[in-house]
Amino acid sequence: MTRRLDIHAAKKLRGRARHESAFFAAMDALDGWTPTQTERPFEVAKLPVYEKAASARHGTPSFRRAVVQRLLAQAARLATRTPSRVAAIIDWPGLFMAELCVFHDHTYAIGFDPATRARQPRPARTHWDGGWVEARDPATDLLADLHLTLPAGFTAHGIDIAEYDHDTTILNERSEWVVMTTQPSERSLP
Repeated sequence: MTRRLDIHAAKKLRGRARHESAFFAAMDALDGWTPTQTERPFEVAKLPVYEKAASARHGTPSFRRAVVQRLLAQAARLATRTPSRVAAIIDWPGLFMAELCVFHDHTYAIGFDPATRARQPRPARTHWDGGWVEARDPATDLLADLHLTLPAGFTAHGIDIAEYDHDTTILNERSEWVVMTTQPSERSLP
């Protein structure tokens, strides 16, 4: 299964069980995924899910929690197979942009590192021609809210993001959480 956009957001989700089982089967297929060093600084596996099935509007809370739990478990398994840094990037509440990342380049990984992100100052608001973007520390801890524990050897940090588009007058609010392995020197590899 690959990611699939929901082009009819108002329509009812049909075949919920089929979409949910397809997601779990696709995540199981990622068990053998171990990206090797390439010219790119990182490799990505997007979350293989139908957008509507994982959406806040149509997805069940138990399935949405299971999606995040499976993503964290897959990141933990992947971390045991590679010396590179591994991250699960969780986009909440949408989940559609969530992904597994393997960072081959240490310098590139620093920008995603939870400790680095926690230290970065957050400007009040950044304006652009069509609107503005605002980033701030999260109001709540997503993993605690979902009753999930951090995998061993991982750290996490989140950012709440608000994006406003003047043309559509739509305010989009979301959280982005990075759950990433600690520095290679701080963890032991098999």
